[in-house]
Amino acid sequence: MIRRLATLPLIVLALAGAAGSAVILGLGNPIRSLFVLPFLLGGPGLALVPLMRLDLLPGLTLAVGLSLALDALVSTTMIYANVWSPEATLAVLILVSLVGATAQLLTTSFEPDGLAAEEGS
Repeated sequence: MIRRLATLPLIVLALAGAAGSAVILGLGNPIRSLFVLPFLLGGPGLALVPLMRLDLLPGLTLAVGLSLALDALVSTTMIYANVWSPEATLAVLILVSLVGATAQLLTTSFEPDGLAAEEGS
């Protein structure tokens, strides 16, 4: 397994939690936007792109593009299915993000650098 930091899955979980909490608590429009927009711009993509093991800059670029594409895909699918609701769309995107973040956590090993250096010598 490849060693990686657990920061990206934790960022995804924090973004998803903040966006979901802002909607559930019914925060007003300017404050809700501060929590939901960063999640919509990066959450789903940051959950799925690291599983492809790309470099940093191409990975971040693809993460934003994939997030926006998934936002549009989920919204369009719900509109055609006659079940569109902003809350349900956000819930589906949060679910996708949680699955991706969990997959990242399960497919990587997290060892401190000192332990790996001792084993190599």
